Amino acid sequence: MTLLTAREQQAPFVDNGRCQSTNRVRDAINEAQRRIYESGDYLNIIRRWAVTVDENGEFSQPDRCASISRVAELGEGITHSTNGTTISRDAHAFIMESGSILQFTMVTPGRYKIIGPYPQAVDIMGRVVYADAVEDTDNLLIDDTDALKLMIQGIWRESNNAPELAADLIGKATQHMQNKTTLAVETAKRGFYQHRILSCPPNTRGYIRSRLAMELSMDRADDARLANMAEDAERRIMAETSMSVSYLCKAIGGYFTLPREIESILRIDIDNVPARLNGSTYEFLQYGTGYREAPNNEWQATYRGEYALQADMPYASQLTITAGGSNRGIKVQIEGRSGQLTVRETITINGGETVTTVNVYDDVTSITAPPRDGILSFIVGDREVALLQTYDTDTRRARYSLPHLSSDCEPRIIRVLGRPRWISKVRDEQRMQIENDQAIRHMAIAMELERSAQYEQAERMHARAVKMVSDELLLRNMGHSVKVDRARTGIHLKKANRGR
Repeated sequence: MTLLTAREQQAPFVDNGRCQSTNRVRDAINEAQRRIYESGDYLNIIRRWAVTVDENGEFSQPDRCASISRVAELGEGITHSTNGTTISRDAHAFIMESGSILQFTMVTPGRYKIIGPYPQAVDIMGRVVYADAVEDTDNLLIDDTDALKLMIQGIWRESNNAPELAADLIGKATQHMQNKTTLAVETAKRGFYQHRILSCPPNTRGYIRSRLAMELSMDRADDARLANMAEDAERRIMAETSMSVSYLCKAIGGYFTLPREIESILRIDIDNVPARLNGSTYEFLQYGTGYREAPNNEWQATYRGEYALQADMPYASQLTITAGGSNRGIKVQIEGRSGQLTVRETITINGGETVTTVNVYDDVTSITAPPRDGILSFIVGDREVALLQTYDTDTRRARYSLPHLSSDCEPRIIRVLGRPRWISKVRDEQRMQIENDQAIRHMAIAMELERSAQYEQAERMHARAVKMVSDELLLRNMGHSVKVDRARTGIHLKKANRGR
């Protein structure tokens, strides 16, 4: 709607009637749309832009964008530019169509850098910069006749000492815009997510968040929060159920370190012999046998806690860091001990490069880095002492000792049944660790009920979600219980016959 059209429609309501060509009509229309703009996120106020990302993972805020609400990976085949190309200004501007939300940080005002793996272009959702309509050919930001009419009448009542009537009319104007936007967004969302449910493989993040979008009633601007809700719901369920995964490890030098994706060991065998698990304080107990013990035909593994290094430093040394992938400007933060001092440093490395730390470390207590598109390997001499996978941000791993193996023993094969560590899902194609998507949806609903202070209903939904997964795990393993064959066969039967 242009200013000229708005003049023709709104002139009878400005100050109880004005000539449409006067400046007063134009000013009243601009004040009305400015008030609506400042009251919330409505159609045409929220837009999406396609913005090009440079080789350093940086991008600029579009010229017409007042503030950024969300940055996501841009889909293939969409035209983008450095200053931003408008993708959508209708109801689809509120929908997260990308499979990956990106984290970013400010470099300078209006200039941002992506944290982690970055694509060639990003999909930015944000509010449009407000500007008054000056010429008759200018388009209004609030393209709704009824909302403008109610707001103009409300402002006039406000100026003429009728605050109650003014508040009622202004409230009706904003409520009208809210209802209009909600209906349009819900209609667009329903069609989009129905398509996503059919196109995404089951048990993936994309499938789960599409189902949540169809089942949950949420604020339209928070549609991107669905991905985080699916992850948070899964994390809650994993914390309260007895999940387990099987893994093979190798023990060298009397200890071994679990992979990052395993949080702790539930059962263990060493060279196919079942072993006993000891707690971290075992050697300090009265009946403990110490850190080392003589071979007694019984394998044992003692939990030592979580460490930044998967293998001890063989000697005081600098760390050599090798980065894979193509990301540039990766900030690696290292903390450790050098003699009696605690030392820290930040190393900047690009994908495909190898750098060496400045400090010499006797031990390393922490290694962190932002997500990226390649691994980070930390080496001392010819030994890899730490590793960060593509999306890992911390090298901490659980470590166990084998008390009756010395440093010069042959490598041992360790088979563990472990409790999985929750892993963040950053893309729609990643599979969820909880396979029961109905349980995840129930837990997400419980979280929404908590947000609205409906705690009793939230507790019921929470308990139902946990029970679904617990029952599923129980029934899945029901046939794996130990069965003892008590039939008198073989040598036992011969001995029995001999006694007759």
